Amino acid sequence: IGKLPESKERELLVSKTQMHNLAEKIESAFQSRGDISRGKLFNAGAMRKVVEFFEDNCRIIQVYSSDADEDVRKIEELTMEQYNCFRYLLKHPRVNVSGPAGSGKTMIAGWVANEFANRRNAQDEPNRVLFLCFNKVLENWLKSLRSPEDISLEIRSYNSLCHEYISRNGGRFDPPSDREGKKRFFADEAPLLLMNALDSIDSSKKFDVIIVDEAQDFHENWWPPVELLLRDPDEGGLYIFRDPRQSGLYGHGNKYPASGMYPVELTVNCRNTKRINLYCSSVIDHDISSEEKMPEGVETEIGVAIEDNSHRAIAVKEAVLKLLSEGFRPSQIAILSPFKKDNQNSTLSRLGKVSDIPVEGGVDAISTWKDADCIWGSTTKSFKGLEADCVIITDLFDSAETPWFTNSEFYVATSRAKVKLMIQPASEKARNTFLNYSIAASKNATNTLNANSSS
Repeated sequence: IGKLPESKERELLVSKTQMHNLAEKIESAFQSRGDISRGKLFNAGAMRKVVEFFEDNCRIIQVYSSDADEDVRKIEELTMEQYNCFRYLLKHPRVNVSGPAGSGKTMIAGWVANEFANRRNAQDEPNRVLFLCFNKVLENWLKSLRSPEDISLEIRSYNSLCHEYISRNGGRFDPPSDREGKKRFFADEAPLLLMNALDSIDSSKKFDVIIVDEAQDFHENWWPPVELLLRDPDEGGLYIFRDPRQSGLYGHGNKYPASGMYPVELTVNCRNTKRINLYCSSVIDHDISSEEKMPEGVETEIGVAIEDNSHRAIAVKEAVLKLLSEGFRPSQIAILSPFKKDNQNSTLSRLGKVSDIPVEGGVDAISTWKDADCIWGSTTKSFKGLEADCVIITDLFDSAETPWFTNSEFYVATSRAKVKLMIQPASEKARNTFLNYSIAASKNATNTLNANSSS
């Protein structure tokens, strides 16, 4: 066989020509390791420890991108099943759909919009359909998914539509720069300006059907002009999708159109793996059921508390590098922070690139992220309504330190993750809170397993 490397021992090598003498070779291999009497130390007690080790139910399961792709495929398939059950409701001209984060509201709302865009109205013309949302980033994301043929489907955020209609019809769209002034403008002045603008718009420019996503974020004063956008404000098609658990995030979500609205509740989560859904449920202390066929997934990862944001940035960078090494694409990864990039507490201020891949967020980054030319990085609010296979939430302090970052907003952020959720706390107190959520999620998982076993 020639000379062996120094790291290899000849006594442990069996060649093809020695196979007839295998028993002797195995015995000499054991003898080369020392006195054969040492084998007597391997008694029944040692054997029990070996058995206990291999019977241990605790296993760390590594999720790789191919597994994640399969999980996402199953999730989308289950959302389609939910929509097929929902389709019969399209015979109702007005529907108020409520459901938790992850119940497929945005995806179903999109399918409803496409369904109506492919139908014809009473004048035998293609329906004019408006898909209305709150988040400008979500508007651009949905536009990037729209087919070029969908000319009868318009996708807008409420504020951008307000701006265009008011300005186009001679009104002055000029919100104040201060936060409170801007809040009053959009709550009180803008709806009146929009209604005045709609008085001079021809009916042909209005819509047969309006679908509103993120309806819990709409101020109650916005609904009258929304209904006036319909060719028939009283009987025109209006489908609103909302999450009661997110009401109040912007101080809205208390009142909705009441006339002729058919109530529907989506109760099953079909976005997140079962384990992520359990974590989200523990955050709001409310049981959200998972579709039985949803992938199990892995536990939420809670990092060690890191107060210094430059060190947090290093931890987040390492987490991203790990995901990339597992085969996840940049378009599957999102880094979220309660703070804007220019805030000194934000990890994003120190993450220009990871492995030469830019970290970008906002309206202009949608197509770049979709093409896997950047990793998403933005505030948690900017990412509202969107989702990613892997989500890292960073810069999380205790609620006493950041009272404006509510539990509701944290719940929304965690529910953005489809297959992998990672949390990077900025204080030990915050970390303990997140670990308690994990403990509660594990208990719920055990209770669910026991319930299924006994049934």
